[in-house]
Amino acid sequence: MTDTASHDTGVMRPSSIGWLVGSGEMATLVRAFDWAQTPLGPTSSWSPALRMIVGLVVSNRLPLLLWWGPDYISIYSDAYRPVLGTKHPEALGKPFREVWPEIRHILEPLIGAARALVSTALEAKHFVEEALRWLPETEPDNSGIIADAAIPQPAEPISGERPHVLLADDNADMRDYVKRLLAQRYQVEVVPDGEAALAAISRRKPDLLLTDVMMPRLDGIQLLARLRADPRTDTLPVILLSARAGEESRVEGMRVGADDYLIKPFSARELLARIEAHLNMARFRTEATERLRASEERYRAFVSASSDVVYRMSPDWSEMRYLQGKDFIADTETPSQSWLEKYVHADHQERVMEAIRKAIASKSAFELEHPVIRVDGAVGWALSRAIPVLGEDGEIVEWFGAARDVTERREWEDRQRVLVAELQHRTRNLIVIRSMAEKTSRASADLGDFRGRFRERLDALARVQGLLSRLDELDRVTFDHLIRSEISAIHDGADRVTLRGPPGVQLRSSTVQTLALALHELATNAVKYGALGQPAGRLAISWRFEPAGEDGKPWLHIDWREQGVEMPQGGATSPGGGQGRELIEQALPYQLKAKTSYVLEADGIHCKISVPASGERVAAHG
Repeated sequence: MTDTASHDTGVMRPSSIGWLVGSGEMATLVRAFDWAQTPLGPTSSWSPALRMIVGLVVSNRLPLLLWWGPDYISIYSDAYRPVLGTKHPEALGKPFREVWPEIRHILEPLIGAARALVSTALEAKHFVEEALRWLPETEPDNSGIIADAAIPQPAEPISGERPHVLLADDNADMRDYVKRLLAQRYQVEVVPDGEAALAAISRRKPDLLLTDVMMPRLDGIQLLARLRADPRTDTLPVILLSARAGEESRVEGMRVGADDYLIKPFSARELLARIEAHLNMARFRTEATERLRASEERYRAFVSASSDVVYRMSPDWSEMRYLQGKDFIADTETPSQSWLEKYVHADHQERVMEAIRKAIASKSAFELEHPVIRVDGAVGWALSRAIPVLGEDGEIVEWFGAARDVTERREWEDRQRVLVAELQHRTRNLIVIRSMAEKTSRASADLGDFRGRFRERLDALARVQGLLSRLDELDRVTFDHLIRSEISAIHDGADRVTLRGPPGVQLRSSTVQTLALALHELATNAVKYGALGQPAGRLAISWRFEPAGEDGKPWLHIDWREQGVEMPQGGATSPGGGQGRELIEQALPYQLKAKTSYVLEADGIHCKISVPASGERVAAHG
């Protein structure tokens, strides 16, 4: 069995050998059926109209039923078989009265009413007439045709300006037919080939293009390629029309950028439905693009008007998609994965990333004040805040953030802290000096004695201030420096002092001054009344560092041991020890949370002091 096809119209012409193509069950049954035993007679006597309508019905993917002739002989498609149920396949070639005797009384009035209708939109006769336009001239016998698949009348014209549809086809009859079909709904312009279509599009861009595949000069595929290569027409909806059926032809059409691929012959209903669908999609796409453009315009206006740095990040912050630095930090105009090294100082990168990880995990805002590398290479400060943009599934699709230059505020706050600290320091010193004066006056025998004692204590305080003034901002006074500074002030007996302990044990800044005064009191008493004031006396000062002491915090333990001292008889109190002992036993525990003991042993004073130490670091042994 062979058949021929015209690519111009897509309508198959029957050959002299066979005219019904297709491998479906119904096509096979119709070819094998003995039609000579029916009122239709042998297929060789069938009119072209009957052959055409049978071919269209049998090969259609929709559930179609054709009743032909005065007896309404039944012919149907593969998709109609489930409707018949157990009546298939016996229903083929049978009058409807034999197929549906149980509902004959219902169907006959409906059939009569259908035959009486004059609307061209509801009579299958005109579907046949449409097909016969592409057949050789014959006198069709179309009487008695009833089909249950009617062709819809085009919808009423759309209010306002109607969509503009351009049709390119080299077949004049096809152009005329499609134009008449679409004219009630759309503005239709027709051209004979691809070159003419390009010229028409250059004059006025249509809303949709219908183009035949096979045309002279410039065919549909070449036309489509030219349109897709031009930014002005790369989104123009294009429907290809072709008589070439099969998956390969359809794939080829879609591969070159077609929005749809319609195989001839096609029904008016299908053509209208597809055109309307693609025009709607194009309209939605245009509206969405316009909304996006307007949104981007508002975004650009906001960015331009704002003095803040504005940036966008990928969902996991691995990539910075955009940043406008506002002359504070450098711009990032193309996606970058090295943004962290570019903008954040190495000492603060982990702190920044930790805050980012927390924000990602909780899908909440990221906010952090941190140092940044400015556009001039210097270090500045930024207050950065970003919010997550969530998709329909609730997952983060992007981060949108802004950062403000707070360098000037931070510098002002630093200066303010320095001034406040200095004021507090001076105030504390005044309070300390006042307290020292009051206590010294109570312990002094006369004004001369007061003057000597008070000067010594002021000298001790000055030595501490000297140590503090020579340190950098992040440094700390170490205990070995403090004790050596105090011992170096002793003029007589310093050779009888032994020091033993690790160097570099750092003291808290709040601890230094009070501890230094306590050590001064111990040293002064040792010189006047204790180990350094008697020829046989010796002073041993040792200390040790406990990294994780009470509450897991670092502690410094000091042991002050005097030996070889001739102590007062009868349990008398050591002269001059009242103010120093009061400082050690009362002031240190109260002010420094220290633990102390002060014992008068048989051969000298034994004092122990334990104070919290700095937890930042322990300097290396030198």
